[in-house]
Amino acid sequence: MLRNDKDAIHKIKKFLDQEIEIYTSSINVHELVKGANLSNNAQKNLEKVNILIQTLDILPFDKESAIASGRLSALKEIRSKPIGQNDIFIASIVIHNNLILITRNKKHFENIPNIKIEEW
Repeated sequence: MLRNDKDAIHKIKKFLDQEIEIYTSSINVHELVKGANLSNNAQKNLEKVNILIQTLDILPFDKESAIASGRLSALKEIRSKPIGQNDIFIASIVIHNNLILITRNKKHFENIPNIKIEEW
């Protein structure tokens, strides 16, 4: 959405029209702020990030998510499947809150059991 992707904007408008709640995680906020700070126009992009996160409910990386992420990290090592640490944190929040993960990077989450994924 921050990149003015028409598909993302359409999808979010569709959710809002249907009164479907939209969440993000504290891990995603971290990634957005980091990306904005690393960009060529940090101040402008940080303003966009701040506007966006004011409109969303932010799910915390809480105790239950930490426990779930520990299980997922161990499973990753047992199965020798590459899963990024932030993706494990995000997945654990989604699983703990029994939500659907909407992502452009479905491959990042395919090796995670018990997660519902929708790709855009």
